[in-house]
Amino acid sequence: MVGDNGEILKAVNAGVAWTRQKSGVSVKLTSVRFVNADVGYVLGDENTVLRTGDGGANWKASTKPAEAIGLPLLYYDTSNLVLARSQGGSPNAFASMDGGQTWRTLNYPLIDVSKGKILWSLRDGQLYRSADFGLTETRVLDLRPADGTGAYRVQLLDDEGVLVQRITTTFVNGQFVRTADWLRSRDSGANWQAVTPQGLTASQQLSNLLASNTGSTLFISGYRSADAGDTWSPINWIFTEVPTRLSASVLLVKPQLRNAVMSADNGNTWAEINLPVQARLDHSDYSISTAQHFEPGRIVVHVSGWSYGSVESDIGVPPTLATFVSTDLGFHWEALDLQRYGGQYCARPQPLQAFTALDARRQLRVENGALKLSTDGGKTWDVKLTGLYPVGYCNFGVSLQFLSDKVGWVGSGAGRYRTANGGDTWTADPIDPDLTILQFIDDRVFWAERPSADRSYISLVQSQDGGKTWIEQGRPPADAFNLRFQSASRGIAFGSGKIYETRDGGKTWVQRYASTNPSTFRSNVVYADANTLWAVGFAGQALQSTDGGETWTEKVVDAAVFLTAVQFLDAQHGWIGGYQGELLATVDGGKTWKRQVTGTIQPIEGVNFLDAKTGWLSDYYGALLMTGTGGF
Repeated sequence: MVGDNGEILKAVNAGVAWTRQKSGVSVKLTSVRFVNADVGYVLGDENTVLRTGDGGANWKASTKPAEAIGLPLLYYDTSNLVLARSQGGSPNAFASMDGGQTWRTLNYPLIDVSKGKILWSLRDGQLYRSADFGLTETRVLDLRPADGTGAYRVQLLDDEGVLVQRITTTFVNGQFVRTADWLRSRDSGANWQAVTPQGLTASQQLSNLLASNTGSTLFISGYRSADAGDTWSPINWIFTEVPTRLSASVLLVKPQLRNAVMSADNGNTWAEINLPVQARLDHSDYSISTAQHFEPGRIVVHVSGWSYGSVESDIGVPPTLATFVSTDLGFHWEALDLQRYGGQYCARPQPLQAFTALDARRQLRVENGALKLSTDGGKTWDVKLTGLYPVGYCNFGVSLQFLSDKVGWVGSGAGRYRTANGGDTWTADPIDPDLTILQFIDDRVFWAERPSADRSYISLVQSQDGGKTWIEQGRPPADAFNLRFQSASRGIAFGSGKIYETRDGGKTWVQRYASTNPSTFRSNVVYADANTLWAVGFAGQALQSTDGGETWTEKVVDAAVFLTAVQFLDAQHGWIGGYQGELLATVDGGKTWKRQVTGTIQPIEGVNFLDAKTGWLSDYYGALLMTGTGGF
C-alpha cells in the first residue's frame, strides 16, 4: 500500500497489520504492483518509479518519461515494464527492459501484453504482434471488412491464445446492418480459426466481449464461456465492466455508482456484495483501484475518489484513498486508516474501541482486545474480559450496549458476553454467533442481521424472547447502511442521502426523505423520543422529524464539517459532534445551537451524556473527554 510523502506500507498477514518501509522519496506514491514476494514496482508523482528486489526492504528510484504521466503499468515482470492503457486507451506506450532505468517510446497504442512478453497492437483494422518487446513487430491479421466499416475487440486468453471479435456495419436497403464474426488463435497469431459461439443469438454476439484477465473464461451480455468462446451459458448477472480476477476462483466486478458483484466459482454464479459505506457513495469518481484476495475469504480493496476534499479541507471529509478489509468475501468490511499504532499500521489506530457510562462513577471501555471497568469515574480501570479481538488487529467491530445500569452486552467477532450486575461479571451469551446484533430494545426485544446461507444478502431478524428464538422480518433497503429502532415495530434505515421508515417490524420500508444531492449520506440517526428524531451527516447537514420519521425538515446547526455523532437526552437537550473536534449543543430542541470547546481537533466519534451536566466524548484516536457542566 502506498500514499503521500513517499509512504509505503507492507502487510505480511493478509492486511491485518501494516509496517512502514523506507522508500527514499518524499513524493506522493500512487500505485504498487508485485511480481512475486521479492520483486515489486511503485509509481508516483514527478514521474517516479521505484523497484525492489528484496520484498520492500530496499527501493531503487528511477524516472519514467514525462509523456507517460498518468499511464498505468500494463505489464510487469522481474525486469520488463510497459506503461500504457489497455485496448488502445493511450496513443503511445513506453517500454523498459531493465526494471525502469531506461525507457523506449512505442509510437502506437497497445491492446495488451501476454505473459510471454508479446506485445499486441491494433491499428487501422490490422493486428500486430511483437515478440521482442517492441523492437520489431509483425502483422498477423487483417481485420478490415471488404464492405462497410469494422469495430474490433481483442482479448488475450493465455500466453498464446487470442480471441478477436469483429463487428461489421454495412448499409443495406436503406438501413444499417451489424454482423459479428469471431476469430481465435492458439499459437500467438500464427494461425487463425473461425469461432461460432454456441448458445448466443446473433444479436448477443454483437455485445461487448469481456475477458476475466487470464484463462479461457469469457463473459458477454449475461452469458459465460469457460472454453475460450466455443460454448456459452446464461449466468445470473449482467455487467459491462471487465471482471478482475482475484484468485483462481474469485472474480470481482468493480462498477461505479453501485455495489460490486463477486463470484467465488470462476464466474458461474454472482452475488452483490456490501461495499464499505464510503465506497458506496453515489459519486461519479468512485472506483476500487485495486483488490486482492487472500484465502480463505479475506479481501483487501483500495478505494479512490470517494471524497470531496482532503483531510485538511474546511469540510473535513476523509482522504481520497482508503483501504478496507473483508474476512468473509465482501459481506462485512473494516477500514484501514493508515495511522501509526505501536509501530504498525492497523485497521484503526486508537486503542479505544467502545465506551459507555452507566453513571458518574461507573464506566466501561474496550481497548486492545480487553473490556475494562472503572468504578471511580475513570481514575482506575480493572480488566473484566480479554480476547475480544486479536491484539494485532486494531478494530474488530466491537459492540457495547446496555439496557440499564445493570444489564448489558459486549460482542465482537470473537464472541458475545452478557452482564447482569453492571459489568462486574460476564458470561458467554448463547445467542447465535452468526447474527450481527443491531440493537436491544428491552430485555426481550432484540434486533439483528443474519446473512443468507450463500452470503448473497442480509435478512433482518427479531427476537421477542430475549434471543432464544428469532423471526425473519424481511430485508433492509439495499441502499441504506445503518438501522435504528424505537420499538419492535418502528425503525429507521438510512444512508446515501435517503431515509426509510418501517412501522411493521421491518417487513416493509417506505422512503421518507431523499437528498437533492445524491452524494449526501446520513452518518447517524437517533430517536430523541418516540416521535422526535435527528439525523446528521455530510458537510454540517442535519435533519429533524417530529412525527416519528414520516416527514423530515432540514435544520441549520452552524457547522460545515462532516457530522458523525449525535445524542439527545430528550426532545430538548442534545449534542452533535463531528470532524475537527466540532461539538454543538442545544437546550431548546434544536431551535438554537451553541458551539462548545472540546479541546481536540480530531473527529468526535462518540457522545455519551448521562444527564444535562455529566457527559463524555470519545475522539477518533481514542481520547476520552469528560464534562460536569454540560460542556458549557
